[in-house]
Parts: sequence; structure tokens; C-alpha cells
Amino acid sequence: MEEELIEKFNLYLTRGKRLMEEGRYEEAYESLLDALRTVGAVLVYRDTGMLVPHTKLVGFLGKYPCIKDALEKYSKLTGSEETASSLREELEKFKGMMSLPSSEG
Repeated sequence: MEEELIEKFNLYLTRGKRLMEEGRYEEAYESLLDALRTVGAVLVYRDTGMLVPHTKLVGFLGKYPCIKDALEKYSKLTGSEETASSLREELEKFKGMMSLPSSEG
């Protein structure tokens, strides 16, 4: 399951980058927000073995304040070029968290 989530993350990130290049910032922002939610889902899955709906993720991310804060922040914003660019930069930082050792496997 974890591999599938990481694959989804990469797909959302790639799609978001492509949409930004096309100037479709609202759609890019939505895709990048899905990528951020997927980072949270992976971390929660690693910790608990549960898949949690994105609407409840924040409550499970106490060990990951940077992800929790980003989810709270970006969930309240809209998809301008500036917001999409900022989210994309944060995702590049969080990408490393996806490669942390897993208990799965």
C-alpha cells in the first residue's frame, strides 16, 4: 500500500508541475495539495497501518508538525501562481520524508 501512495504522490507532483508550466495555477494547486495530503497519508500509514481520509489527517500528524502546519495553511488558501509555487517548494522539502525507512516490506 505504501508504494501505491508514493506512486500517487509522484503523479500528483508531476501533474502539478506540468499544469504550472501551462499556466493553469488553480488546477496545479489542487494537484499539489493532493500531493501534500498524500505525504501525510504515507506518514500516518507508516505509524498506524491505517489509511485515514484527508479530512482527518491533521489529527494524526502530531509527530510531523511541519506537515500538519502545511496542511492547515494550504487547505485554507486558493490556487494562485504564488500559492502553487510556494506549495511546490514545500513539497520538494517534504519529498525526502517519503524515502524514510518503512516498517512495511
